[in-house]
This record gives sequence, structure tokens and C-alpha cells, in this order.
Amino acid sequence: MKTIYYFSGTGNSLWVAKQLKDKLQDTKLVSISKIVNNDKIEDKSSVIGFVFPIYMWNMPFIIRRFIEKLIVNKETYYFSVVTNAGSPGNTLNILNKMLKNKNVKLFSGFSITMPSNYIVFSGAEKDEKINKLTNMASKRISEIKNVILNRETSKLETSNLFINIIGSVVYKFSKSHVNKMDKNYWADDKCNGCKICEKICPVENIIMESDKPKWLGHCEQCMACIQYCPQESIQFGKKSGIKKRYQNPNIKISEMMK
Repeated sequence: MKTIYYFSGTGNSLWVAKQLKDKLQDTKLVSISKIVNNDKIEDKSSVIGFVFPIYMWNMPFIIRRFIEKLIVNKETYYFSVVTNAGSPGNTLNILNKMLKNKNVKLFSGFSITMPSNYIVFSGAEKDEKINKLTNMASKRISEIKNVILNRETSKLETSNLFINIIGSVVYKFSKSHVNKMDKNYWADDKCNGCKICEKICPVENIIMESDKPKWLGHCEQCMACIQYCPQESIQFGKKSGIKKRYQNPNIKISEMMK
């Protein structure tokens, strides 16, 4: 049996995890957000993978919490696939270090470029580019599948030294502020109180008050709430209203709320 643990905000990492599951066979998918609050996480699968997006050239905080609780098995083959908009930073080496502290290692780690979803910087890319990136990712996943099935050891994929240094600095000075960045979210008059934002938030950071969303200050900045709002009511700051939303076109909203 193989297990893929995934975290996904707008569907990119979930899509990659599903593609890998189908190609590897005899594989189960487990949402990290559903189990991260467990006291401990134990899995004796022969192959275990971690699929998640890159935030600030590093791993989301929820991934750190998950790895810290993970009870490892020295006989297991560990791998990871990180999705990003073109630069994974030094994330896979950082993940490997966390695993080595538990006396196991990351045997292989891969970076896959997917459409950007960080609406704070820009809106969704054109459909042509989204399709191109998706097709390229599909081919890459087929290559990754072979490495995993053969349980090969491969070099962990990272950005160049300059990007890694910049990413390290950005992460160091930003990590204490990320959870509180949800103060920039707000819902305009188009909000109809549908509660999708509350249901789709992977860390239960949203509650409804007077039929409007309220953010609780432990945000992961995954963008799920703003990207999946059916009314495009949720905004971030003052300029998001004119930006096109993005959800992975191959993932249903119901899958994101499982």
C-alpha cells in the first residue's frame, strides 16, 4: 500500500496528487488538513508521498505541523512533489532535514510548475497558459511515477542559490505575519451568506457572523476562500476586485471540501 498526503488551497496540488494516485495504483489519498490536529499521525505504508504548494519559497505552516506529528518508519520510501508558480526555493531540502531529524530521509523530491493562484499579486492566467502548464505537468507526473515505482534515490529539486537565499530571508521575516494577513480579507455587498468560504477553509479560520465571513487570525494564505467564492464577494485589500479568480479546472469544489 502507498499513501499520498496532500494539502491544497485552490486544487493544483490535489490534482497532482490524484494524477499520481491513478498512475501508482494501490494508493490512497489523505488530506493533511483533516488529520493535522490529531495527537500523532502514524502510517506504515511502504511508500509515502507529500504533495503540497510552495508559499514564500517554503512549505506552508500546516505541512510543518504535520511532519512534526508524523511517526516515521525506517522501511518506508518517502517522496514529495511541490507545486509552485516556477520557483520551489529550498523547500525540499528543508523537508528532508525535518525527516532526517526523525532518522529517515526524503528519497526523491520534485517541483511541478502550475498556474499561479496568489491573487494578491495577480489574477488568473489565460486559459491557453493554464492548459499548457497542465499538459506539461501531466508529462512530468508520468516521469515521476517511474522514479517512485522503482524507489529510486534522486537529487531533490530546488531553485538556484540566489533564490534560495532570498527565499530564506523572506520567509524568516514574514512567517510571524502570515497568519494575521487575513485582516486584509473582507466581503463586499455581493456576499449572500452561502458559507462556502467557511466550509472550504482547510484550517477552519472562517466563521459566519451575521451572514458574513469573519477571519480568525490563523490563516495559511492558501487563497481558497477568495478563489472559490461563487459570488466573487471576498476581496483582499483594495485591488482584488478587478482580478480574475482561479480554481484548478479539473477539481470540483466538492472535492476541496471533503
